[in-house]
Amino acid sequence: MLTFLCTFANKATNVMYPFITQSFHQPLNVIQWVTTAYMLANTVSITTTAYLLRRFTARAVERAAAVLFLAGTLLCAPATNLAVLFTGRVLQGLADGLCVAVMFFLGFTQVPKKKLGAITGVAGTIMALGCALGPTYGGWLCDVLSWRTVFWSLLPVAVLSLVIGEIAIRNEPIGNAHAFSYLALTLLTAAFFLLDIAATTMGSDGFGWLFWATLVAGLVCAAGFVVANNAGRTRLFNLEVFDVPAIRWATLNYFLMQIIASGIIAAIPSYAEYVLHANGLLAGFLLLPGALCGSVVSTFAGHWADKQGSRVPVLAGSLLGLAGAVTLVVLLPWMSVWGLLALYIVSRASYNLMYTNTISHASTLVPPTHASDINSIFNTAENFGGSVGVDLFMSIFALSQTSGAGMRAGGTIVFLLIALCSATMVICVLRTYARSTKTRRARR
Repeated sequence: MLTFLCTFANKATNVMYPFITQSFHQPLNVIQWVTTAYMLANTVSITTTAYLLRRFTARAVERAAAVLFLAGTLLCAPATNLAVLFTGRVLQGLADGLCVAVMFFLGFTQVPKKKLGAITGVAGTIMALGCALGPTYGGWLCDVLSWRTVFWSLLPVAVLSLVIGEIAIRNEPIGNAHAFSYLALTLLTAAFFLLDIAATTMGSDGFGWLFWATLVAGLVCAAGFVVANNAGRTRLFNLEVFDVPAIRWATLNYFLMQIIASGIIAAIPSYAEYVLHANGLLAGFLLLPGALCGSVVSTFAGHWADKQGSRVPVLAGSLLGLAGAVTLVVLLPWMSVWGLLALYIVSRASYNLMYTNTISHASTLVPPTHASDINSIFNTAENFGGSVGVDLFMSIFALSQTSGAGMRAGGTIVFLLIALCSATMVICVLRTYARSTKTRRARR
């Protein structure tokens, strides 16, 4: 329930940008940190879960997530300045990272492999429903009442999720072979923050010195994280899983998948509102049919993977996504809000065919003792990819707006990038399963 609520709340904020901009009188590239702060915090908390879920019970981690979400929501709802609003979103993001990790961890460790596709399909359905209902609900409340009402309305459900988690979640931690690496966490957090700043800076200053400085500094911190994580006696998570080539390709595919999935959820309402002049309710509604379709596809995709293996639904999803992205680029000059709605349905169907099947397939390529590492690494890739997608796409819109090129030109660039990512994903999927076959043969 808490995973659904976190997803629901995050997606609801994607239609709030124009309303929050009016409240605080700040440009779009600043307001986008309502989402960026959330996803950055989400990514950082995810990186700690490989250690936390070995050290503490899943119920204790879920309890911490619920308390963080409640505290963050209580800050966001009455926020009178952006600093308070961003702080609340950081706490909500920390909660999201923890509860999503608990959900997948319980699936990977307590469900038989022959049912793994079905259970991860259910997990995908939960998150897809959050994606489906959040934007429409948020757009409706913003139009009828205010964006603050969205946050106030989350509180009773958050309390209920805390109670249910205390009753239902049971497991025993297995312990850690390595101590927690605070240095690795610090370097990884710095890398994510600097790379997010680079993407955001592009929206206000273009490719100036600050963009290049933060980009290089972020990459240096990322390299430092790898060294710190692997060299000492402490560890954040086990990067040795990347010795399996199929996992490297699957992680890249998963990362690109999240760039598209999160970026397009922010891009479509923005394009509809700024270019096609749709109101907040209609902009949010554009995402509803696609997200509902995705929730149905997610369950179907899990059962499909259990019966025929994950290769078929994942490859089908990547090809469908490429076809939809190319169609969107070609038809964009004549696009209406209903055309965006139809193509978003294609995008969500593509995503949900691949989403949980990709991570569940990766979990079968390593020993069960590394399940929490796969969970942490892929969820880190998910949240950082989502953060990059939102930052990059909204920065392109902002840069197009400030440069005088116009939001329509920005939309064209965004959708071209989506098509490029989609084509790369097809290659990643083909390489993942080719290398998976070799890995399994080598084990025999």
